[in-house]
Amino acid sequence: MPNMRLVLIQGFVGGIALAILVFAILLQFVPVIQSAAFISYIVSVCCLVALVLLSIISTFTQKTFIHPDDRLWGNTFCFILFMADTLALGHFFDPLVYGSLVSDQVRLFSYNAGSSVLITFLLIYLVLFFSKKIGFHELIMGDPNKREKEIVARFILFSILLGAVLVGLKWLLDQLYLAVHYSLGVWIIMGISFGIIVLIAVTNWKKYAPVADTIAEKKP
Repeated sequence: MPNMRLVLIQGFVGGIALAILVFAILLQFVPVIQSAAFISYIVSVCCLVALVLLSIISTFTQKTFIHPDDRLWGNTFCFILFMADTLALGHFFDPLVYGSLVSDQVRLFSYNAGSSVLITFLLIYLVLFFSKKIGFHELIMGDPNKREKEIVARFILFSILLGAVLVGLKWLLDQLYLAVHYSLGVWIIMGISFGIIVLIAVTNWKKYAPVADTIAEKKP
């Protein structure tokens, strides 16, 4: 039961955060109460912080068993909400209220922050995806036959190739910002992030969970 309560609390907090964020964005279209929109956004961010803390507890706790599917979809939703809050920041700094300089700086920061999170996610996921090819599992599991020099050599080459890909992606995202500016750019990044994270979640959904891990998590 404790695990079910935690999952329900996560869903409740996440739903509230998303609803408040949508409400805050809608309030932006009412010039008279734009301050209320920003306050609503801050409340949404606070709910997001609470959701991240709950996700950390549910992901790394060993005291209660939480089904892997719940962890997968819970953290997927947490990532989507984090990206939404990050990319939405610039919407609450109207040039007519804060001035063009401040507004442009905040919007650029919001866009770059979202881009950085997306690139970081892709970096970590690709490292995990190619970990067996590189040989990370040999080092992690303490394989007596591990070949550290070969693994390091592979990692060096992999870092060059992956770095080139990520630099190219960052350049494309920068060009996107210059071409379509903030308003459309953040929606494109949000769409890309949503598509990637949901695709990964769906492809990993219902995959076999090792029995040993499940039993270990059930132990107090």
